[in-house]
Amino acid sequence: MKKILTLFVSTFLLVIITAAQKSDGVLKGSLKDSTGNQPVLGAVVSILKAIDSSLVTFTLTNKTGSFEIKGLESGNYKALISFKNYLTINRPFEISNEKKMIDFGEIELEPDYKALGEVVVKNIIPIVIKDDTVQFNADAFKTKPNATVEDLLKKLPGLEVDKDGNVKAQGEQVAKVYVDGKEFFGTDPKLATKNLTADMVESVQVFDDMSDQAKFTKIDDGSKQKAVNIKLKKDKNKGIFGRALAAYGNKDRYEGNLTFNKFNGNEKLSVLANSNNITKQGFSFSDIISSMGGFSGFSGGGGSGFGGGGGGMQMISTRGGGGFGGITGTGPTGIIKSLSAGTNYTNEWKKLKMTGSYFFSASDNEQRKNTYRQTFYPQDSIAYSTSDFYSNNKNQNHRVNLKIEYQIDSMNSILYTPNFTAQHSENMQEDTSFTLSSKPGKEYLALTSRTKNTNERDGLNLGNNLLYRKKFKRIGRTITLGWSGTYGKSESEGYTISPIQFYKPDGSPAGSKNQNQHNNQNTRTNNNVLSTSYTEPFGKNKLLEINYAYTNNKSKSDKKTYNY
Repeated sequence: MKKILTLFVSTFLLVIITAAQKSDGVLKGSLKDSTGNQPVLGAVVSILKAIDSSLVTFTLTNKTGSFEIKGLESGNYKALISFKNYLTINRPFEISNEKKMIDFGEIELEPDYKALGEVVVKNIIPIVIKDDTVQFNADAFKTKPNATVEDLLKKLPGLEVDKDGNVKAQGEQVAKVYVDGKEFFGTDPKLATKNLTADMVESVQVFDDMSDQAKFTKIDDGSKQKAVNIKLKKDKNKGIFGRALAAYGNKDRYEGNLTFNKFNGNEKLSVLANSNNITKQGFSFSDIISSMGGFSGFSGGGGSGFGGGGGGMQMISTRGGGGFGGITGTGPTGIIKSLSAGTNYTNEWKKLKMTGSYFFSASDNEQRKNTYRQTFYPQDSIAYSTSDFYSNNKNQNHRVNLKIEYQIDSMNSILYTPNFTAQHSENMQEDTSFTLSSKPGKEYLALTSRTKNTNERDGLNLGNNLLYRKKFKRIGRTITLGWSGTYGKSESEGYTISPIQFYKPDGSPAGSKNQNQHNNQNTRTNNNVLSTSYTEPFGKNKLLEINYAYTNNKSKSDKKTYNY
């Protein structure tokens, strides 16, 4: 009893302490220019923990130069106030139960006449706002040794990384991740975030990326998408470095990962490889499923995903049908074996810029599920059903991306971006079951069934995009000629075999029902677009754009199913 009383008192005190430390502290103030006595709009106010300088939160000053940060817990902090071309202000403060409101009042920002640049202050300012770009200083966010860029992004305010590695910035999906302003393995953001290490990064820049056409004309065409640029440290931008990981555990579980980089300024070569059988994806899963088709997943019995081993029990009652039933099962268990490898090359010459990558990914997904069902009927009749489910899905994907930009002269350029994808999948699922019928004094085999589905598919897709662009002396006046074409084909073949045998109470056959089908499908697509556009500036911040495009699309899909 004494121990229980002590535990109760300790818990009560812990609740009191936690309540006393709730996040209700506030910091506020306002900024003005010391020379012009004008409010400073868009300055960054960062709150750091005093003990380790880790970032807690940040905000921007409004049009009156004011700022207010709420929800601060009790503790010691320091406020870093920074604005371009002004000296950084570092002010410590404390939030306590006695003083939850801190008012800095009016703060004057002094111009940085020495113009030391950002080299000196980068190490202490975690966030810098430049126009529409938010830049995070990587050294201000502590990560574990051997952490990846993905681990770093999880610590940045305003960024979210889900369990599959998809990144969101300010609530928007990140469509591209650049490395030093260059594409890395095409348009898949995960290949950069999952394979580059955090210690290589100097800063992370989040911005709205414009289309190639908008970048060329320097006129915003409204086609923006959220992007991230990973800026490497200077000592990581030249040399040979990499990382290797190997692990082996019980039940023959293994994982291997290799990253090799050879950087020399504009020339960058990266090689990635990953192999494991622990259901860990070292690649973008959309690469291997894409338009391949295949069988959908399943769930049941309280299973816990691919690696689940826990079962479950679900009781089902029926009315009007004259009975009730229950079902138990082991749930789906299985594992995904994956293999991925690729290389990325980037270089620049006087008039030529090139980025190219090749990526291969493969997966082998094997799953099993066992279920047992009891169904109770009137007159004490019971049916016992046992089912064993097995599936095996294999996928392979080859992907090639290339981007070539040739600057003919200061006014004329050619942009060519081809891509190629080849895919192969093999899918099989098999379900075997039998049902026993039990009546008072008699039990017999009522039916047996075995259903097997197989499907094999091959597909390829080739895309081309060629663009000629011409600028004139007047900014905004441009002419663009373009051609884009895609060719794709897909061939699949599948079988469905499902024999069902019924039995009488004496054990003799009572009939059967057999399904034996063969199907194949062929799909072809061929799309071409010829386009031209002319832009002419007029007035202030106005632009006239004239577009013309000729489109020719052809597609054919033929599916045949045969009964035997």
